Amino acid sequence: LVKPNPTSINIDLHMPWVWRTGVRYINRDSSGRERFDVELDFVYETTGQLDQYEITTGGKILNDPIEGLDQVHNWVDTYSLRLGGTYHLHDIFKDATLSISAGAFWESEAMPPEYTRLDFLPFQRGGLSVGVSLKWRRYSLAVGYMHTFYETREVMPEGGDGRTGACAASNGAEGCGSKIPQMTPVDSTYGGPIGNGVYKMSTDFVTIGASVQFGG
Repeated sequence: LVKPNPTSINIDLHMPWVWRTGVRYINRDSSGRERFDVELDFVYETTGQLDQYEITTGGKILNDPIEGLDQVHNWVDTYSLRLGGTYHLHDIFKDATLSISAGAFWESEAMPPEYTRLDFLPFQRGGLSVGVSLKWRRYSLAVGYMHTFYETREVMPEGGDGRTGACAASNGAEGCGSKIPQMTPVDSTYGGPIGNGVYKMSTDFVTIGASVQFGG
């Protein structure tokens, strides 16, 4: 019978601080109801604190302790600009308000090209969004859509794929594309770089919401 050999695994990482600031302008009609608003925000995140996932375990392979599992990221701090607004059409029918919203954002990259990996893809990106909501008395219905564009990133050495020959032997040295080595829990000096290639992505979000207020 194979006896289980449970052990502990700990992951230590630093979560970033986030600073947000912004300005908002509100335009109201003669009765004091909001006609439209425009808001501009600036966000700064100290994602540079994520230099690596520090992984420790009490396990062994052939009586050798497992080590060298730290996942290097070497992120940098990011900042972004976000602009959006909403226009309200009051009394399109009795007590009903139709609101139309739109927005856009841009965010700098957190991940240096040579440390590109698939666990997260915080590339330079931008997005556009639109939304429509209808509120009538105690009832409301909203629909929204956002598309996010990400930079296309190529992590590749000239004249090779980074997994064979001198480039593989260099373990991800300068000029060999990816600096992420193959995970080797017993001998951290073994294994060529992984992660070279072309990274492409985009995301689409669709939201639908409805609510009913009770009381008051």
